[in-house]
Amino acid sequence: MQQEKNKRKIKSVIVVVNWNGLGLLKGLFDSLKKQTDQNFSLVVLDNGSRDGSKDFLFNKSENTKMSFSTWVLNAEENYGFALANNIAISFAFDYLEFDNILLLNNDTRPAKNFVEIMHAKASKYFVSGSPVKNKKRNFPFLSDSSEWSVGSLAPMIENHFNRGFVDSAGILFSDDGNAINRGVGDKITSFKAEEEVFGPSGAAVLFRTKALKDVALPPRKIAFIQKINDSNQRLWQISVDRETEKEGSLPLPIKEFFASRYFAYFEDVDLDLRLRMRFWSCVFVPQAKISHHHSATGKSYSPFKSFHIHRNQYFNLTRDFPLNRLGSGFLQAFKRYFLLIRSVREGKGPAAELAGRNGKLNTVWLVIKGWGSVIANLYGLIKERLHIQSRNLISPEEFDDLLFTFKASKEKMIFETPDSLKARKKNGAASKDRD
Repeated sequence: MQQEKNKRKIKSVIVVVNWNGLGLLKGLFDSLKKQTDQNFSLVVLDNGSRDGSKDFLFNKSENTKMSFSTWVLNAEENYGFALANNIAISFAFDYLEFDNILLLNNDTRPAKNFVEIMHAKASKYFVSGSPVKNKKRNFPFLSDSSEWSVGSLAPMIENHFNRGFVDSAGILFSDDGNAINRGVGDKITSFKAEEEVFGPSGAAVLFRTKALKDVALPPRKIAFIQKINDSNQRLWQISVDRETEKEGSLPLPIKEFFASRYFAYFEDVDLDLRLRMRFWSCVFVPQAKISHHHSATGKSYSPFKSFHIHRNQYFNLTRDFPLNRLGSGFLQAFKRYFLLIRSVREGKGPAAELAGRNGKLNTVWLVIKGWGSVIANLYGLIKERLHIQSRNLISPEEFDDLLFTFKASKEKMIFETPDSLKARKKNGAASKDRD
């Protein structure tokens, strides 16, 4: 059973997931109110916050004076980044009419013309067939085959703690399932061209709805949604536990856009890989600027973040890499450990920072714990792999071409701590983070 959809069709639905981010939410709302293009609605899922975020969001959903509608999905527990976004996106598809999904972290601050530029570029690139011809340098795959279409747009994400420097200009991925933000720590002025990138960062991205629907995995879970009160049509209670299903609640099958198994981190890399397997490309849009409070929720070098990044790298390998790349992928992943040990000894890079903050034994324990989780999830990962690979349209050779074109540097990932993260530490931002 579905509610009658919102009558006014909008250009985009902005999806935001929040967990104890009241101060961040206020800043994001202020930025959205200043947008030159207000042709959007906002869907916010709150992951069981206890810091006043819920009261703030409830008030916003009831505010009829705002130029954009705000739909609030209230959860009583933390579902993580992946599942929470899946719930919010599934809700949007079932209850609203729109053209695109614009995903924003609660710690982002879009420039006032951000939405306007993203909508303009969507009109340019989200069309049938290839929108560019004979531009092999900037659009290597779009220019090469009519099979490729643009499925997402990656904006210029600036590091909030180091203005003028890149947090992400898309992502690069590695032959061991790892990934890094493209251009991280470099000057923004170095990135001026609209060009094809491997994929977008999950912190800020505009998705073509057709592309998202095309790569969605079958629902693993069902949410139950219920209006909190009849007077406010935009305020809903969410539960993913069948035992808490209440009378009058409506079922909402949760499609797997992001892999909820990941909980948080690298779920955007997995989605980017799956989009590529279905001939969906990504274009970087440098004119669309947005700043990002890097790691404001899961802080830099925290055990929580490090565990999920380490574990989910192997999830990427197991689910998404072609058969001929699996063996070499795991071999490269094990080689990474020797480079990480060297980086700790030399006191260089993120691993050295992690070991310094948490201790070397605790860092080793994170690796062991990560592998335990990989083994525990192996059956489910293999099932998902079979489904993903059965729908894969690109050849192993084309996968290798993608890897060669958009390959991340292991040395940069392992031995360099970007100046943007150093600036974050210098500014005392780490003390404001939450685990």
